[in-house]
Amino acid sequence: MDIFDNEINIISRFQELETTEILLLPENSKEAERICCLVHDKTKWKKWVDTSAKNALPPDFYCDTEKIMMDVMRIDDHESISKKGQVVNPTRVIETQMMKELRDAGVLDAFPNASPIVIGRTDLPTEQDHNYNFYKNSFARTVKKHIGKIANYKRNHPDFKTIFFVLDESSAYFEAENKCSEIYEGMPVIGSPHFWFLDKDFTDIFIGTELDYLIWFTPFKHMELFCDLVLPEAVVFDTKEAITVRTYKLDKMVSCEV
Repeated sequence: MDIFDNEINIISRFQELETTEILLLPENSKEAERICCLVHDKTKWKKWVDTSAKNALPPDFYCDTEKIMMDVMRIDDHESISKKGQVVNPTRVIETQMMKELRDAGVLDAFPNASPIVIGRTDLPTEQDHNYNFYKNSFARTVKKHIGKIANYKRNHPDFKTIFFVLDESSAYFEAENKCSEIYEGMPVIGSPHFWFLDKDFTDIFIGTELDYLIWFTPFKHMELFCDLVLPEAVVFDTKEAITVRTYKLDKMVSCEV
C-alpha cells in the first residue's frame, strides 16, 4: 500500500496546489470554479463526509449542504490487460513491494508524519513500460467503470450531483512529427505537446455523460522538452459544457520521459 491508496492523501496533495496551477474548463465556467473551491479550499472541505473506508457506502465523499458527492480513482500509463483479461501493472507491483520493505524496516514508523512517494522501475524498454495506448485505455477503462456506478451512488444520495476525482500518474507525452518509438537524451525531435485535457479520445469518455464534474489531477507530468511551456497540474471540468478538443495520432505519440 502506498500513500495514494488512501483517498484523503490524494485530496490533501491536490489542496497544496496554487490556484494558478489549476485550469477550469470551460475557462469561464462558474460551476467549474465552484466545484474546484469546494474541494481545493481546506475550509470548505470540512463540510465533506469521508466514506472512503471499504465498509462504507459509495462513493468516497459527499457534502450534504452542497448536495454533491465525489468518487476518487487512479489511472496511469503502465497498466495493460493480459491474455486472461486481467489488469497487469508491473510498476505498481514494484512500488507496493518498495513500500512493504520500508514498512518492514521500520522507516515508516520512524517518520510517522512523512508522506513518501516511491517510483518503481521495471527496467523494461520505455514503450513496453509505459505508452500512450496504455494510458488512453487505462483512463477509458477506469472512468467508464465508475460512470456505470453513478446510478448506485444516486440511490445512496438522491438528487446529488457527481464529481469524479482522477489521480493521473502518467508521464507527459508529445506528438512527434515523424514516427519514433522512444527518445533518448540529446536526441533532436520535432513535435507538439500532448494537451491531455483537450484530447478527444479522453474527453469523449465523460463529456455529456451522467457525470457532472471531473477533477483531473496530474502531478507527475513534466515537459522539459518544451522549455517555455507551462501546463496545468489539475483541470476541473463542467462536463455539461462543450469544449474545443482535438485528435492525436496514436502512432506518433511518445513519452517525454527519457
